[in-house]
Amino acid sequence: MRKLVAVVVLSVILVMGASPTHAVEEELTHGVGARAYAYKISVTKEVIQIDGQVPCDPETDPYGCDNQQYNQTLNCQPTIALGKGGLIPMAPPPGGTPRTGGAGDEAGQAPENREPPGASPVKLNELLAVGSISRAGSVLGSSGLASDTYVDQSGRSNPEAHSESDGFVANKNEYEERCDPATSTSSYVHPLTWSKETPEAFSFVECKGDDCSQSGAAGIPRPSARHALAAVHLSESGGKVTGKLRAFVSEMGGSQGANSLSVDYVATYVSFESDGTPEGMKWSAVTVASGVRINGVPVSLSQGQTVGTDAFFVGVAGPYVISKKDGTELKIYAPGMFYGTETQTTYVGGAELIAGLGRAPVFDFLSSPFANEGETISFTRPGPPAFGTNETAPAAGPEVPPEVTTGPEGPAFAVKEMSAGPWPLISLLAAGGLALTVLLFGWIQRFAWGRRLFEVQPLRSANWMYRAFVRT
Repeated sequence: MRKLVAVVVLSVILVMGASPTHAVEEELTHGVGARAYAYKISVTKEVIQIDGQVPCDPETDPYGCDNQQYNQTLNCQPTIALGKGGLIPMAPPPGGTPRTGGAGDEAGQAPENREPPGASPVKLNELLAVGSISRAGSVLGSSGLASDTYVDQSGRSNPEAHSESDGFVANKNEYEERCDPATSTSSYVHPLTWSKETPEAFSFVECKGDDCSQSGAAGIPRPSARHALAAVHLSESGGKVTGKLRAFVSEMGGSQGANSLSVDYVATYVSFESDGTPEGMKWSAVTVASGVRINGVPVSLSQGQTVGTDAFFVGVAGPYVISKKDGTELKIYAPGMFYGTETQTTYVGGAELIAGLGRAPVFDFLSSPFANEGETISFTRPGPPAFGTNETAPAAGPEVPPEVTTGPEGPAFAVKEMSAGPWPLISLLAAGGLALTVLLFGWIQRFAWGRRLFEVQPLRSANWMYRAFVRT
């Protein structure tokens, strides 16, 4: 009896151990959003409200008083234009020590405990670059925005220096670049953004000369500088997603008197990479402020240090990072240098990144039994067509399902073959043989000789197990 039980248990273990197992193929999934800016200014809500009350005549305004419309002409001088696919150098600034880490490594304090006093959660962004890419199976996304002046929850302020792109939306351009003014090579604002289907996105905005000190939204003059830029580059390649952010402002300020501030340059650099696993995540962030002078007196500021009084303060915000141990989330905030009072705070040369990361079984959301080779599926973002086109929305009517054709060869199917070795077949044959043996035990007992056969060991024990676990 004990021998038979041992044999049966061993057989079950072997069958279970040899059951078909397939290695699940996984791929990277992600959603990454990032922004860099030369200046981010917190102003009182009254100032923003006054700006919204400035009258606009739709009949005389070339953009119909629509702050979503802007000039999309490619007009930059050849010596300035970067073109579709153009990039700028993205590297850490000299003189700083980047903070680095991986999954589970954090830095600084929570943003709500680090941010200096401000007047409003709505910020005025000067020289803003925004980019995002995503992948969820076969559903991809890439988009970007670059703007001279952009108010949160409102939109662009300067329609002559703004650009947007999207790699997958039909009524958005994949590449836009503009200079304001278009005739100058020494003083201008230069926004650029392009998006690719890899996915990849690059957004960049730069100002030089006197245009770096022009008035922003609500007539608020931004800090004077000779050169400033912001750039975001996000891409996916070789099963890995990477991001680089850069912000730079030079020769800022220079005024004299009480509470005066001047800086040789402020630079922030943020980077990360991930393959969706905890081991594959790496990040770094650094901010450098050089040649800081308060009231004409040189001041040395390091990351995380603030100087000043209750009425006026200046500091450099060290980057704070939130990183989950499983590698599925990464948040990097590097606000840059900041200065101001209790009613207004200005950040200089900052960058922010938020990423959701992971790995998932390969799944093709867009696959269909009706898809023919060479077909593409496009998505259209709700809203008006790109400014300057003659496209109009179709008249409303009953929704008619599209006609589906399968072609002369019939519908196409995708078949994926995976090799699992000989064990699945062997385990199936073994399980089938065991099942037939059990059935045979019951069938031969219909005969007298069969019943006598199961009165001797070890078949007597087998008959007992058959009656206990099969017939009952």
